[in-house]
Amino acid sequence: MRASVVICTRNRSAHLRRCLEALEAQTVPPEQVEVVVVDNGSTDETPAVVEDFRRRSKYPVRWCVEERVGLSNARNRGVAEARGEIVAFLDDDAVPGPGWLAAYVETFGATGADCVGGRIRLEWDAPRPTWLHPVLDPLLGLVDLGERRRAFVFPWHYPAGGNIAFRREVFGKVGLFDPVFGVRPGKVVGSEETDLCYRLERAGGRLLYEPRAQVAHPVAGAKLTKRWLRRRAFHAGRTACLVELKHLGRGGLIRRNLARLCGPPREARIERPRRERGRLNALLFLAEFRLLFACGYLSAFLKRA
Repeated sequence: MRASVVICTRNRSAHLRRCLEALEAQTVPPEQVEVVVVDNGSTDETPAVVEDFRRRSKYPVRWCVEERVGLSNARNRGVAEARGEIVAFLDDDAVPGPGWLAAYVETFGATGADCVGGRIRLEWDAPRPTWLHPVLDPLLGLVDLGERRRAFVFPWHYPAGGNIAFRREVFGKVGLFDPVFGVRPGKVVGSEETDLCYRLERAGGRLLYEPRAQVAHPVAGAKLTKRWLRRRAFHAGRTACLVELKHLGRGGLIRRNLARLCGPPREARIERPRRERGRLNALLFLAEFRLLFACGYLSAFLKRA
């Protein structure tokens, strides 16, 4: 089963170099893999980094430029360029473990899944603040649903776009990434992968979590500030509402939020080791974050009313 690894990048050549180097440790044979780097308007050393890796890599590497700025546009260009049966998306600052791609290939072959999302662990560039509650780690990139393969259950957990793979045929069935979503300069609107997964789920697609498809994701010190997370909270709430309004409408959105208040179904619960009770300052900031998230969610709901 041939796989295309798609990496979208913009002005992060140092991160990209580390990401590409980690691909050399993958165990899938070279004849079954291609690497596609989509440059979304870089002005740094990105072309030189890609060319240097291309000359040395055991895998064939192709580089293309997508002039329409925005992560969704870059990802759609990656789909158009990809030739593999599996299209695996990797963030340019993610570092895949040696078995990352092999886990995807094996899981698709063994399960018939349409989409597989992997585990993302965090690498801290600076000491973790005492006020940062573990509940907020997913906002920094964490994806960890445990040690066993399992289905994603909406709306309680989702695959993350920085480490996710699809059968290529999925895009012909449910369409590409919606450019309305996806990070771009001046717009803090993500969730393009969530939007696509909603469409895939409603079309009867099967979405699985595979912990062996693991990557490391750095957490920059600039993100470990209350100011950054407050802004992130509001925009995360706004984006979540926009995605749900698109797919559920106002009535469906209200019903889903009532279901959330009742708690996740048994199959959505994740067994985790018990954590110590959070520090008071962490609990206080968590409450502030949730309030800002709710404000963002409500602002989008009222704007579309």
